[in-house]
Amino acid sequence: MKTTWFIYAGLLLFGVAASAAESVRIKLDLVRVEMPDDQLHSQSAFGSQYVSVVRESKRGLTVPEETPKETLVGPFAQGLNTAESVRRLKRDVYFGTLPLGDREGGLAFALVKSAGAEGYDQLCLDINGDRTIGDGERLCTIPVEKPPVEIHPAGMFTPLVSQFTVEMPFDRAPDTPADYAFQLRVVAYKERDMSPSVIVNSLCLRSGVAEIGGERCRVSLIDLAMNGRFNDFAARVENVWRGDRVIIQPEEETEWNSVADKELLNGWRMVGDKVYRLEVTPDGSEMTLTQADVPCGRLKIRPMAVSVNLAGELGLFHVRQSTLAVLPAGTYSLAGVSYRAALDDGSTWQLNSSPGQSPVKVEIKPKKTAKMPYGAPFTARVEHKPLFHRRGLAMEVVLTGQGGERYWYSRTSSDGRQIPPPGVSLKTKNGKDFAHVRRSIQTSVDAIPPDYMWTGEIPPEGLVATCDLGLPWKVRQEKTFIPGAKRK
Repeated sequence: MKTTWFIYAGLLLFGVAASAAESVRIKLDLVRVEMPDDQLHSQSAFGSQYVSVVRESKRGLTVPEETPKETLVGPFAQGLNTAESVRRLKRDVYFGTLPLGDREGGLAFALVKSAGAEGYDQLCLDINGDRTIGDGERLCTIPVEKPPVEIHPAGMFTPLVSQFTVEMPFDRAPDTPADYAFQLRVVAYKERDMSPSVIVNSLCLRSGVAEIGGERCRVSLIDLAMNGRFNDFAARVENVWRGDRVIIQPEEETEWNSVADKELLNGWRMVGDKVYRLEVTPDGSEMTLTQADVPCGRLKIRPMAVSVNLAGELGLFHVRQSTLAVLPAGTYSLAGVSYRAALDDGSTWQLNSSPGQSPVKVEIKPKKTAKMPYGAPFTARVEHKPLFHRRGLAMEVVLTGQGGERYWYSRTSSDGRQIPPPGVSLKTKNGKDFAHVRRSIQTSVDAIPPDYMWTGEIPPEGLVATCDLGLPWKVRQEKTFIPGAKRK
């Protein structure tokens, strides 16, 4: 997905060209952005998070009726926080927390579907923290019905979209901009009685232009942590790197790819072949880049990846689409890599490494070139286990790189639909075709079947399973032997 930049005209910018040991100070103005209306489930490149919602409020939050129609007795008379009260009050409510403000644990909220409404038409924010919704804490909207979409192979479903735009300041964290704004997008489905999909999108970023290393560069700061601050430096939390995002690119580039440019904010930054120390004020209004005398080496990346994230002694470094990267000397572990390839039929393959599995390390020496120990050639193998309470197999096709890192893979058509991968081939030990297993069709959003499911009796001599995914990269097909049932 490419995002066209249309928001830089008229910015107040300044910068000072850097030489050795000199600094570049960049003023970054707060810029308002808009979310594309046609991307219901896409996370915004300007900062967004999925938010889980539950039936019971973990904060004890209650949502009183706006205009009570009857007097209720019992524990639900003053508010709504259980499934039983949903039945009695004829309303539907979900609870959650937003990662905003300076309050520990985030900002509690509730989504309400009023009696007779098709979608969720109210957002209730516990701004003052009193665990109940009062005056000024309830936002209303009209859910909009969108064209049917395919959310899984079971069929087409009609989204009901509710969008709430919230303007700050309220419960604002110290040193954050007073005119910060965010959007809460709620997607429910007419054909399914299920939890709504909730995503919170930032509607602000910081932007400026300065000369860095002799080149005019555009600098953008994105509040990826969604807390109103713009200086959350990258940190590893439970095997996942989190933090805000910074993008530094040549000024003439008017577009950037939201997948390739997930450059988390790091205290050290490569600009060309030079290393800079990076500092950011909490509100993101100013960034300082100081050139550092750090020895560097090179990393050869083939085949070319869309993006590579490497974690080293100086933090997390992002490599944009390139076959050769310049990095500070040291030992790095692979934090993430993505590949993409477009086919002649208009479809696109996407590979994303799974974090936290089989960490790959590479040593980069000063003035030397190292080869990447990850990626192609890939290996595809079939993993299996017995079906629960049934005779047969539950199978999954696992894709790994040369360093043992695991990849999630997907293929989409030109109109954005998912294309199922080829099936698993089962053969006897002497090579005779035994069965061809297609990808399972998900008939429920609540019950997820195995990727590949086969029922039957395995021959005593066993079976051999393989799967050719049809990837455009070099892939080795590993044969998996499945032992048969022992003869009594």
